[in-house]
This record gives sequence, structure tokens and C-alpha cells, in this order.
Amino acid sequence: MMRLCYANRLESLVEPLAQVVAQQQAAHPLASIAIIVPDTFVPGLFGDLVESYRAVEQFVRFRLADRIGVAANLDFFGLRAYLTRTLEAVNPDLRVLSRQDLQFAVFECLRAPDFRNDAELLTLAGDGAVAFADERRTFEIAAKLANLLYQYAEGSSAMLRKWRTGALVTEQAYRSIERAQQRLYLALFGRDGALRSRWTADKSRRCLLLSDALDLVEPAAVKSALPPLLHFFGCSEADPILARALRILSQCPQLWVYALNPCREFWENIDLESVAEPQSPTEQKEELESAVDRDNHGGSTGEAAYDAVAQRDCPALRLWARPGRELTRLLNDFSGYD
Repeated sequence: MMRLCYANRLESLVEPLAQVVAQQQAAHPLASIAIIVPDTFVPGLFGDLVESYRAVEQFVRFRLADRIGVAANLDFFGLRAYLTRTLEAVNPDLRVLSRQDLQFAVFECLRAPDFRNDAELLTLAGDGAVAFADERRTFEIAAKLANLLYQYAEGSSAMLRKWRTGALVTEQAYRSIERAQQRLYLALFGRDGALRSRWTADKSRRCLLLSDALDLVEPAAVKSALPPLLHFFGCSEADPILARALRILSQCPQLWVYALNPCREFWENIDLESVAEPQSPTEQKEELESAVDRDNHGGSTGEAAYDAVAQRDCPALRLWARPGRELTRLLNDFSGYD
């Protein structure tokens, strides 16, 4: 069961969290309490992105200590780290690749003798073979390419599936760069989306990116790996994997989600003057999915597709923009407006 708490300030979200945590501590004083927070990415030493959530963790820990006096046995996890832990617990033969794992795999690929002078891969380096001659520079390039492939996996998984079949998806003008990226992806991953054994020391497990692992595992199968009660604190925008993550996390007997929302009520219920017949949430969802489908098939640009749906919102919500609107609609849909 998913319970949803909204507030327009992060400090206000601490209040309902503190109430539930206090109840948990009273019932089981020594039990650990799992709190998931959104992933934040900070630049690393070599241009890579490092997942960090310590700022939110410290904020919540101090605020809870102020509200209820004790902030012990609190286990904080980034969203991707918690999903990785859960999926690997359910399937011991599975290993979920982090951004850093992918970066090292790309690095080994770029410096491998049979790929070092590959004409298509050299176009990804900008300065070509000169870059690959310097291992530090190669590692920096690997960080950027790994981040690009990771973003493709989370936001453009349909494109990667077509790449595995040998197809290209972009217009002719961009085919050369897409072909080079496809060459790198297929050098790293097999047709089933698993990392090739050549690039990992872990030969006993199937290595997948998180987005592929989420598609592989049935949500009901993870129920045994989840705690009786789980908190997800501080959502402010729709993460690329959030919908699939909620399918997994909603298997928890009690999932409490604390999200930011500037609205005092559900705007789908407001009869706007500009809309003769207001849509139900289901109708709005269908219209949005139709717009996204047109976008994915070249019907319109992504922003135009969402803006077409957003015209039914009041001006304040249109200014709030796409990430916040879609987060709220997604959470409302999963929680059944509870």
C-alpha cells in the first residue's frame, strides 16, 4: 500500500515522516528504519558523475532528532542504490552495474588492442588516437561516454533495443555519430543487454544496467526483500526510472512517499474556464501517453508533446513546468489519490 504526503516546503514534509518514524521506534526500538532519498549527481575527479545524497540525509537526520529526540537506526539509501540492493538480493545471479562500473568497462574497451584504433570509436574521442595514447585522457573520455550510455539506458531504452538488432534510429545527418555510439554499445553489451564477460571479472553473474534489470524482474518477486515499512523522502521531479522504481517499491506492505507539490488540491478536479469538459485523471493520462507515443515515433518534439497536454493546466502549473507536473500525476496514479 502506498501512502502519499505532499507539502510545498521540504521542512513541512519532515512532520509526517517524524510521526511515522516515532511510531516505528515505539513498536520496535532497535529495528532499522529504511529511508530512500532521490539521487543527486555531483562531478567527480575525472568528469564522471558521482551519486550523492548526503546533504538530504543530514537534513532529515537533524530534523528528526529535533522533532522526536532520537535519530538512531536510520538507514539512508539513494534510489538507485536501494533498487540495486533489492534486485541483487532477489536474484543472486544478477549484478547491477553502477555508473562507475560502466566507466571502467568503457575504459578497458577503449584501451583494448582491437578497439584502440577502431575508426568509428576514434570519432567519439574528438582528438582521436592522440586521446587514447594518454590513459588519463582515455579515462576522462570513458567517464563521459559511460554517462551518455547510462542516460540512454534510462531515458531511451527503446533506442538501445533497436541498436541490439543493428538498426539505427536517427536522421541521416546524425547517422555517423550514432553509428559510432552503437559500435561502442555493442562492443560492451550483448544482444540480451548483458555486459560481455570480457569486460568484467565477475564471470559468475549476469551484469546488467539498472534499467534493464528493472525490466527483467517481476515486481511481485521482490516483495520478500522489502521491509514491512519503507520511506521515500523528498521527491521533487520525475526521475527517468521513477515509474519502474515505484512498481518495485509499491510491493512493500507500507510505502510512504513524501513529495514536494506547490498545489493545495488536485488540479485535475478543478473546472478551468478554458476547458469546456474537464478531463478525468485517466483521460489526461491517456492523452499524455498518446502525446509521448507520437513524440517517440517522430510525430512532434518532446517539449511540444507535453506542452500540448499542459495547455489544460492553469497558468501557475504551466509555469511549474513538465518535471513537477509529471511527478505529481505519476504519484497520484500510483497511490490512487490516497
